[in-house]
Amino acid sequence: MLESDATVTVRMVDASAASLVRKLMLIGFEQFHEVLDPPSSAFRESDDDVAAAIGRGGAAVAWLGETPVGSVRFEPEESWLYIGRLAVIPEARRRGVAQALMLAAESEALRFGVSEAQLSMREILPGNRALFEKLGYSVVSVDPHPRNPAQNTLRLRKALI
Repeated sequence: MLESDATVTVRMVDASAASLVRKLMLIGFEQFHEVLDPPSSAFRESDDDVAAAIGRGGAAVAWLGETPVGSVRFEPEESWLYIGRLAVIPEARRRGVAQALMLAAESEALRFGVSEAQLSMREILPGNRALFEKLGYSVVSVDPHPRNPAQNTLRLRKALI
């Protein structure tokens, strides 16, 4: 049970936390398993895959009190920071966790010498789009998903400086 008045705290983690990051991601993504066709490739990732991804960029874990409740990963690309695998466990949603994780990931852009963040998401998840647009992201492209052209993938970007 989560503390009702607990404050969200976010901590950067390294590859040694890959198992926790993966666990939070899988719990957070579970409700979308049957909605997305094909399912997210996140379900095929191992702890080693997650550790390697964290090693290429970084990750953050959100906590409510002493309970880990969400995670996000990020990697520098050409001239932007790619933010992905944002996940919040169901019982911690609507408490500012996703926003705190996104802001923490965005704050890492300067470390990588980039001034823009980008992310991809499935169009079939309008709640996610609303969150990202609230945080200042704009859709820059809509493309058919490579494994199912009937479902579109949105690319969103945000200038950070």
